[in-house]
Amino acid sequence: MKKPIALLMMLLLVAGTAMSQKHFTGKITYKIDFDMKDLPEEARGMLPKTMTMLIGDNKVKTEMFTQMGTQGSIVDLSKGVQTSLINMMGQKYAIRQSAEEIAQEVASQGEMEVTVTDETMEIAGYTCKKAIVKSSNESDPVFTAWFTEELAAPENINFNNAYFKEIKGVMLKYDMAAGQGMTMTMTAIEVEKMKVKDKEFEIPEGYQETTQEEMMRNLGG
Repeated sequence: MKKPIALLMMLLLVAGTAMSQKHFTGKITYKIDFDMKDLPEEARGMLPKTMTMLIGDNKVKTEMFTQMGTQGSIVDLSKGVQTSLINMMGQKYAIRQSAEEIAQEVASQGEMEVTVTDETMEIAGYTCKKAIVKSSNESDPVFTAWFTEELAAPENINFNNAYFKEIKGVMLKYDMAAGQGMTMTMTAIEVEKMKVKDKEFEIPEGYQETTQEEMMRNLGG
């Protein structure tokens, strides 16, 4: 049980995750694909298949769905803070991160070199540019992101993602390391423009505020 829980926590962190004119508000649905050649069979069924991202007024909420529960985060872009939400095996936890904690976590991943190429691709009806991200840590793989500037997003929408923080646009396809030698690819399959209610960015009732370490102990991780 420990390995699947640890893997799901890694997905939350990376997945963690992400407007001069009127900001885009709405919902983006992503499919999630994994390179699973070395993943134990027991863990495959526990991996998320989809992720949703709600973008409101300087706030972003992501949510992934698994057989064990849901995982997500609420990010306040104006304050630079984040709350991770984990609903797993009937237990609900909220883990807050301050702006300082996020900055330290991002900095710990090293410097990133982002190269925006001339390649474009249409994803979910929007033209996206290709960005290649290389870390100063030579052991890290090279990551790719396809982002669009056609959806007016806050400039710091990706600030809490160490690899993609410099990308100024909404990523509609990107890949990331997911732990245990795996790579996951998020691809947008639907973009819905709509007003998002403020209550979507509130911590739901029943969630216990805790630390990541305490939560892992409670879950047997």
